[in-house]
Amino acid sequence: MIRLACDNTQVLKLPLLGIAQKPQIKITRIQFDDGSIIHHEGFQRDEVFDLVLPFGPQNPKAMSTCLFTVKNETLLRLPFKWITFDNPGTSASTTPPATINHPPESLLIDPPTGHLPPSTETIFEIRFTPQLIKIYDLLSRLSLLPDRPQSPSLRSPSPTPTITPITIRSTGHGIPYDLTVRPTLLAVPKTLSTGKPYTTTLTLTNHSVSRVAYDWALSNIDSRILDVSLSSTSGTIEPNSSISLELELVGGFPGRLEGALMCYTAHDLGPVLRVPVDAVVELVEGSIGFVEEIVDFGLIRLGGAKRCKVGLRSDAGLPVRWEVGWAKRGKEGGKDVKDGFVVCEPSEGILNPGERTDIVVEFIPLWYQSFRGILDCRISYLQPPTTVSSRSATPDSKITDLTNNELDETDPPIPSILAAAIELRAEVQTPSVRLLNPTNYVQAYITVPFKYTLTLQNNTLLPAEFKFLPIKMPGVQVTFTPETGTIPGGQDIDIRVQVLLTRLSDEDIHIPLNCHIEGMVPKNGLITADLQISVKAIDVTFRILSTTPDGTRTVTSPKTRISSASAPNGPKQRFDFGNECPIFANVTRTLVVRNLSAVEAPWRVWVEKFAATALEEEEDGDGAGAGAGVEVGGGRLKKSTSRASDLSGNILSENVSDDNPPLLPPTTVAKIGFTSQAGQEYINNIKGVRKLIQKMHLLLREGKGAAFHATPSHGTIPPWSEIHISLTSYNNLVGIFEDTFVCEIGEWIREIIPIRLGVVGLPVKFSGAQLVASRKDSPGGMDRVNFGTRILLPKPSPSLTIPQTPNHEPHSKVIHLENQTPRDILLQWKIFLHHVPISTSSSSTTTSTSRTPPTPPDLHTWLLPSTRRPPVPSPAVSPPPRIHLPPPPRPLPPGT
Repeated sequence: MIRLACDNTQVLKLPLLGIAQKPQIKITRIQFDDGSIIHHEGFQRDEVFDLVLPFGPQNPKAMSTCLFTVKNETLLRLPFKWITFDNPGTSASTTPPATINHPPESLLIDPPTGHLPPSTETIFEIRFTPQLIKIYDLLSRLSLLPDRPQSPSLRSPSPTPTITPITIRSTGHGIPYDLTVRPTLLAVPKTLSTGKPYTTTLTLTNHSVSRVAYDWALSNIDSRILDVSLSSTSGTIEPNSSISLELELVGGFPGRLEGALMCYTAHDLGPVLRVPVDAVVELVEGSIGFVEEIVDFGLIRLGGAKRCKVGLRSDAGLPVRWEVGWAKRGKEGGKDVKDGFVVCEPSEGILNPGERTDIVVEFIPLWYQSFRGILDCRISYLQPPTTVSSRSATPDSKITDLTNNELDETDPPIPSILAAAIELRAEVQTPSVRLLNPTNYVQAYITVPFKYTLTLQNNTLLPAEFKFLPIKMPGVQVTFTPETGTIPGGQDIDIRVQVLLTRLSDEDIHIPLNCHIEGMVPKNGLITADLQISVKAIDVTFRILSTTPDGTRTVTSPKTRISSASAPNGPKQRFDFGNECPIFANVTRTLVVRNLSAVEAPWRVWVEKFAATALEEEEDGDGAGAGAGVEVGGGRLKKSTSRASDLSGNILSENVSDDNPPLLPPTTVAKIGFTSQAGQEYINNIKGVRKLIQKMHLLLREGKGAAFHATPSHGTIPPWSEIHISLTSYNNLVGIFEDTFVCEIGEWIREIIPIRLGVVGLPVKFSGAQLVASRKDSPGGMDRVNFGTRILLPKPSPSLTIPQTPNHEPHSKVIHLENQTPRDILLQWKIFLHHVPISTSSSSTTTSTSRTPPTPPDLHTWLLPSTRRPPVPSPAVSPPPRIHLPPPPRPLPPGT
């Protein structure tokens, strides 16, 4: 009853009613692994335990299970918990120890905790798994727990007792696994060939009380030597039963094998079964070998190489990795002398069954020999597919899966064996070439190439490659045709040699012609021909011709022969234009140069002082304005302004004295004309002379008074020929001119020829209407001025030196003086009177005398330069036929 006190002093009483029921729980049935069911009436029990489960013998880690059903017969939901512990040993005591630190793992009930629904059955699974080999006696108690925890205010001071309605006893015995395998020793009855299988059966029997798992592995069996295949490498076997496994052994890499098949059972808890394996694997004879029986390289030149193709086949039935090598057969003094190399491409690889690969074998000799060697093929390993896992015999070792044909890094090196061999042969020789004409003596001209032939003879059957080495000598150029090539075995070849010499030598030139023979051993393959050459220089002769007025040429100097090998002692030629060359006249001399050798050489000529610059400019120019020039001696001259017009403004000098006479101004002369034939000829003669003088002024515009021009001035003289060089002189001043003519032929000859020209004549021309010209038919005639007959006065005036007219007026005549030179002329007039007495008795004499008046012995006209030099005295001469300047006693400066 619950009493409830209110604030109005009233007390309410509430009665409480409930039903208390004792828990009633029991096991109704049990179901074992084999499907058998036992109900409550058939349970094995005793006075203490509600249920006794004898599991009997059991292998470690093997699990035995059973299902039992528990029914809650009350109307309450009961919380529970299973507690398992070892049996203390007293059957009357079912109290568990005070503390359970480690509940036993050998017995488990599922679920271990939960609630039992009211009036409902609950199925539990009990699993017995012995961990060790021993006897097990375990108790499992179902304990009911309070439905909810009590509050601290209502909690009784004494603890609530635990209710244990069910106690189960489980017993069992942990025993070891028991398995056997037959046969216990696996011995291959005969030699196992590579790629050949051997099949047998393994029988595995389980004598244990539980199902056992197994796993096969290899121990000390190299899968490269023996391939092991099982129909089942892992699985389970029922208790007291056996299974048969098909075992196949396939020979791989040749060798002897002593290993074992390891069977690991019950996840390393059961016994390890070992089946020893003893087998010998050999390669089938001829299964791997070369297609050819011998490799014969034949004849090889030392320094060369030769290749042959060799086929390698495989009938081994399995893929193989191969590698080829070589060795020389026979040793000198017990030592392996490496006098050659054998290179194989490829040298290694993988060859599948039934395939063939071609190997290119190249032999490179180092010395001439009869080579004998062996080419061998070694197999490093075979690579068959593997289906059995492999691990070491110790359980803690690492397991390596070889199903993908991958080897572990810790595996030993792959051994190799000799599978096939083939013989190598070669005959190595060195080329031998000789010159049939090693010594040669020739004569050659400088700069003229000459050719001759060398013969190379091959003394062996090998083709010999030759190459002529370049010649490095100053002034020597040698070319070979062909320069390089190949001489067939046992044959000859002709080499055309061309030599060009560009320098002279007093002694013979020795030229070594070196030829290198590729691969020839003697003298390192060098053969030499000695070429001795006597060099001949250019040889020329000089000869000077003069041109006569009728156009013919005459020899004016002896022939001079000059060679470039030796210079002449002195000049033997001379351009002598004479000492009486008329002023304004052209004179030509011809130089003939004859080449007496086979040398073709360039030449050029020039004069050093008096060069015709205007003609040279016209020759060097492009010919522009040619129509505006004046023809002079085959050239064209440009027009120039005359000196008279340039000096028209300078009439007199400021300082006039005897030492510095005045410069006369030009006079404008009226043109005169004649209608008669003789007059016309006279006018034409004057025009021709003036035109010639104008040409000279244009040509000699430098004012030197003379010039020399050579035509042609340069060119090339061919072999065995001659050239003609014309040298023309031009002048417009009186005097003696000396110059030097230079002729260069190539780089070897320089001929210097002196030039001498003497110019004479009167550079002043008298003209006028009152001047009587001399007759052409009288060479000794003289131009004159006729005054006629004049009457003298009885008493002449003492102040006059000429007769007077009766009216005392002088009689005058006008003449013109023309300076035809480019320089000023100093005139000095002297008058000479020749009186002839007039008498009746000597009238004939007077008439004769007046017709040809005598010439004064000292009547001269001096031509002096503009520098106002004093005249040079001249010795007395006889009366000349014409007035001219006689040659001075010593050479005067040009223009004097």
